[in-house]
Amino acid sequence: MDGRAKVDGEIELSVVPEGGAPSSVVVTIPRGTSENSAARLVRDTLRNTFGKDVYHVEVDDGEDVLVKVRGSTPDFDLIVVRNTADGLKVRLQRE
Repeated sequence: MDGRAKVDGEIELSVVPEGGAPSSVVVTIPRGTSENSAARLVRDTLRNTFGKDVYHVEVDDGEDVLVKVRGSTPDFDLIVVRNTADGLKVRLQRE
């Protein structure tokens, strides 16, 4: 995450597991949300959506969100479908 939301908006992510159906996750981003707060909102929304048994989700360095598979969970792709929180940039990087 980078920047600060200039308007109320949403970040929609698609989690696509290998061999599985995509899941859409929508994160509400209030106006004025900083990159660090946005990262926590994304983390919390992913945790609430999938629970703790499927993916390990954590914030790193304040503004980075790390998503890792747990156990026998298949590998996955994460896609930003849309970001309407103007001023807040979302970049994905696979490790």
